[in-house]
Amino acid sequence: MIAGRWTKKDVHQFLARGRWFASLPLAMQEKIVAHSEVARFSAGAILFKFGDPIDGLYVALEGDLRAYVMDDEGERVFFRALGPGSWFGDTGLLDTHGRRLFDVNAASAATAMFLPEQAYHELAESDPAFYRAFVQLMCIHSRHVTRILIETRSEAPRRTARALLRLARAHGLPANDGMRLAMNLSQADLASLVGVSRQYMNELIARWEQDGLLRWNGKAQPLLDTEKLSGLLSPLDSWIRDNEDWV
Repeated sequence: MIAGRWTKKDVHQFLARGRWFASLPLAMQEKIVAHSEVARFSAGAILFKFGDPIDGLYVALEGDLRAYVMDDEGERVFFRALGPGSWFGDTGLLDTHGRRLFDVNAASAATAMFLPEQAYHELAESDPAFYRAFVQLMCIHSRHVTRILIETRSEAPRRTARALLRLARAHGLPANDGMRLAMNLSQADLASLVGVSRQYMNELIARWEQDGLLRWNGKAQPLLDTEKLSGLLSPLDSWIRDNEDWV
């Protein structure tokens, strides 16, 4: 870890934009930030790996952090993009025997706030309100995982549209001709995230480019027409959108 340029004041102001953190009383917000540390990661850094002891809670501040799991053949699968404002690593902190359930890598230089396990437990044990707040955060993440499981039954184009719209929410920058993803994303990355073959994704992207849903730029930052992509969603997504509070 390399100390970043973020001050604790910067961190607090940024996190206060997120619904969960903003819902906490100001004194609780200040204590969480005060007990945490700001860490900078270089591109390619590993924050933690599957099976590691759980040593604390993270929240992404900037950069491209990604969660990966392993499939039955031992291949790495892109599970979730952890964009700025995403909290992660809390699952299992209230379980003394918990272990990491996935890998988290930095796909670019990145900064995160880290609340060490000891500080997490000190806060949770000092006041029942902290304990309830941390349980609420775990419930938010549980809802997110449940939604992913539900979405696996959807057809691949709809899953792809959802994945791109989530990426736009995490890394999107408004542009004159659409929403640009401020991350390097290959077709293989997107195929892994959606759970399809690279060949299928190549064909889908080519078709969507013809239809004006997106413009691919190799491994560079793709440009999305989020309005057209939203047209591929289903009534399920109204529920998802109204409850999309996993950051």
